[in-house]
Amino acid sequence: QKPVTITGVTATTKVYDGTTAATLTGGTVSGVINGETVTVIAGTGTFVNANAGNPSVMTTGYALGGANAGNYVLSAQPTASGIITPRPLQLTGTRVYDGTITAAAGVFTMSNNIDGPNLTLTGSISLADRHIGSQALAARVQSATGNTGRYTSSTLSVTLGTTPVSGNSLVAVISTRGTSSSRITSITQTGATWTRASQAANSNGTTTEIWYAPNVSGAGKTITITQASALRSAAVVMEYPGVLAVSPVDQTGNATGSSTAPVTGTTAATVQANELWIGGIGYISSTPTLGSLLNSFSSVANAQTSYSTASYNAKVYALERTVNSIGTASSGGTLSTSAQWSGAIATFKMAMPSTLVLAGSAANNYTLIGAVGSVLVTPRALMVTASSATKTYDGTTTAAGLPTLTPSLAPGDTTSVLSQSFQTSTAGAGNKVIIPSITLNDGNGGANYTVTLVNCNTGTINPATAIITLGSLTPTYDGTAKAATATTTPVNLTVHLTYNGSPTVQTDAGSYAVAATLDEVNYVGSATATLVIAKASATVALDNLTHTYDGTAKVATATTTPVDLTVNLTYDGS
Repeated sequence: QKPVTITGVTATTKVYDGTTAATLTGGTVSGVINGETVTVIAGTGTFVNANAGNPSVMTTGYALGGANAGNYVLSAQPTASGIITPRPLQLTGTRVYDGTITAAAGVFTMSNNIDGPNLTLTGSISLADRHIGSQALAARVQSATGNTGRYTSSTLSVTLGTTPVSGNSLVAVISTRGTSSSRITSITQTGATWTRASQAANSNGTTTEIWYAPNVSGAGKTITITQASALRSAAVVMEYPGVLAVSPVDQTGNATGSSTAPVTGTTAATVQANELWIGGIGYISSTPTLGSLLNSFSSVANAQTSYSTASYNAKVYALERTVNSIGTASSGGTLSTSAQWSGAIATFKMAMPSTLVLAGSAANNYTLIGAVGSVLVTPRALMVTASSATKTYDGTTTAAGLPTLTPSLAPGDTTSVLSQSFQTSTAGAGNKVIIPSITLNDGNGGANYTVTLVNCNTGTINPATAIITLGSLTPTYDGTAKAATATTTPVNLTVHLTYNGSPTVQTDAGSYAVAATLDEVNYVGSATATLVIAKASATVALDNLTHTYDGTAKVATATTTPVDLTVNLTYDGS
């Protein structure tokens, strides 16, 4: 028997999973005499270790088959090699709102960590937004495609599956059957402003453009793409969190050609480590497919028009990659058949610079490149406690002082209203309820906080001092009760009067000590005076004044007006 070998056995590239399991493909028998049939009976294999890298593969069970297998002997099991790529981490975490965009490593759970304590995470990452809610890491939210259909058109619509999240950004990759640049003249969408980032034009009939709309707000789902003329065109639109709202485009590139190896062109070196790289490959036929993507890019989606003759159609692939180091950006791939193509690329700065670092004995088996996940930012508990206050009654509920905040507001947040007021305006000592009030300026309508209002129950409103003016203090006796009058400032307050300590109004002539006090909750005041009731004047008429002596006493008579007054008579003073 003739010794032969099996060559060309490869292990399928896999993502690190902690096992040595390998999936083997390929293999041909080398050394077979022409005209004889010897085939490979596949065996199995395992990586020599489970770690990420290029470990060799131990094979077993390979054998020879076919009509002439008996004439040969397998000299050794085939050798094979493969690649185990690092496992992109899936990160989830929760922290309380603190006014910053920083999430420390300690808030994260590495949900797909299969190495337990042998993998640790340090550093921090900056989120796209500081407000409460689920703040995604650099991961695509959604994508949608559109095309002009069978015929040419001057417009093209793409409808997203869900309403874009305010603050996120949209990126469109569009290919047309145009022959010159700027075939897309505008893109319109409610709540979004679109701008061209990069483009490539192949004069043989294909253009590719990349457009973006940063920091959308209240955006609609329908996107209308307007072209310079009626063309067949196709587009892919993607939504991402974390793209910088201002000046997000870093570097761009483009290329054109006719081959099975389209590329996007190569950018200059990027200036920021954490970026989203978007590439687009467009070509003139709907027949070829694009595969074997370069430089760790992945395909988001592809779109094509539907004319019956394939070579008249437009087709586009949208490519993406997230990175955490600077470098030149480029991608491309292999077409199943040759075609005229155009490629473009744009790199977008992410608002998520990261200092996250993996450590531990298993660190090399994981990667933060392409890591996905989110941080749930929960509201900050805020207690607003009214402070005690004392004032003099003024008819209002205003209260001096400010409530105390526990804890303090997050950095950058302020209040447009921070005050307190009495629950009611009436006077009271040590038992008045004071209510706090707050309006937060946190850029999120106050939603970043859960506010608890705590009343103070020991406020005081002291009564105000009123002025009492007494009048009608010098009447003349006429047989009726003579009451003093009292007016107040402010007016119409209730006054209680006493005369020589008694509330009884006096009638007889004489002097009486008048004391006035207020009968009010909200005011205090008093006054004193003397009420003098003067005696009235009366008329006395004398009669029976002439008599003849008869030895008896002779008495004059007196009558009065008013009548029946007591009159004392004297005669020569006696």
